[in-house]
Amino acid sequence: MPDIDALLRRLQGPPPPPRAPRIPGRSFPWRPVLAMAAGVAVAIGGISLLPEPEVLTRGGEDTAPAGVFLDLRMVVERNGQAYRVSRHAPCRVGERLFFRIAADRQVPVVLLVEGPGGREEVARAVASPSATDVRSGSGLAAYVFDRPGTYTFVLTTDPSRACTPGNCTREILEVQ
Repeated sequence: MPDIDALLRRLQGPPPPPRAPRIPGRSFPWRPVLAMAAGVAVAIGGISLLPEPEVLTRGGEDTAPAGVFLDLRMVVERNGQAYRVSRHAPCRVGERLFFRIAADRQVPVVLLVEGPGGREEVARAVASPSATDVRSGSGLAAYVFDRPGTYTFVLTTDPSRACTPGNCTREILEVQ
């Protein structure tokens, strides 16, 4: 049996291709292009950091912020466990409801409930872009259902105005 090394030394392939010649003085001016692109990126980023313009109103006609996006989320306490409120699983009399709110910018809000017992204020809070639990005093604000029926929870920037998409959001729950 021949030696493997000797066999490999006898094998020959085609020679490697020659290197491509270098063309002197014909390179693209990348530095100015990259500097300009970086300047544009910084300018665009700086524009998005500017504060939003303030909306001024005259003579107290409308003190609520225009076009506020509000978010109201609720959980119900059942047997010591918290469950997200669902229209498919109605709440029951005696259960406690807790609230989490958010807005597209910081704004004072009022949480109201309209139910079989009439309309009442649950809490006043400040909603912000980060979701926060609604608090009352030293703990979480809660609402306890005292009778069956339809309950409408309204989160609004102005409780004296009618609920419109620019100033409030509402959630309707059935209680058995």
